[in-house]
Amino acid sequence: MGGKVLDLPEIRAYHDGKAEGIEEGKAEGALEATLESIRKIITNLGMTPEQAMEALGIPKEEYDKYIEKI
Repeated sequence: MGGKVLDLPEIRAYHDGKAEGIEEGKAEGALEATLESIRKIITNLGMTPEQAMEALGIPKEEYDKYIEKI
């Protein structure tokens, strides 16, 4: 039962790709959650998108990223 663990390039590529996909999924989920928060603030509080992003503490450098997706 104590055999050698194979470290083949194909297996390593699979695991690296899987980890990368998980990270991309987390980032996409966080982006969608932030967009939903911005939309709710705009709708419920009558703020502009910029005011909503400022209230959420989003850096001004990232405003364009969110504005184009709202």
